[in-house]
Amino acid sequence: MDTVTLRKFLKCGFMEKGKVYQTLAGTPQGGVISPALAVMALSELERELLEAIKKNNAIRKRST
Repeated sequence: MDTVTLRKFLKCGFMEKGKVYQTLAGTPQGGVISPALAVMALSELERELLEAIKKNNAIRKRST
């Protein structure tokens, strides 16, 4: 899920017993979306770390 889709999902509100409620607060801890948010954050962190490792390895190869 990309960040644009996730942002829209989080702001769309929710429906209970046929009535739509606006989302006024953030995501509750332990809510059903919490794991998805964690996966997105960790995936981005992993991507950044892999990119930094590749750059570091390239610098090391040039200096030897």
